[in-house]
Amino acid sequence: MKLAINKRGSLLIALEALFYDDSRRFEDRLWLGFGDHWLLVRSGLVRDGVISINKNETSIRLTSRGRRLVEKLQRDVPDTAR
Repeated sequence: MKLAINKRGSLLIALEALFYDDSRRFEDRLWLGFGDHWLLVRSGLVRDGVISINKNETSIRLTSRGRRLVEKLQRDVPDTAR
């Protein structure tokens, strides 16, 4: 999934919520960061193997690939962009 540089901080904030098992906050932060496109972003994260969602959409988890992405974004995204 391609993401504009200025949206990486928004993605990092959302993924960090999942890092701490807070799926509700994850979705809230996606919505705040991406507006009406948040579901498209979430679908892209599933497609790319960054997150997994069960069939009932009651559980959203960060995958090992997602954890690596969080670590990369934490290094690459300036604190001022978060």
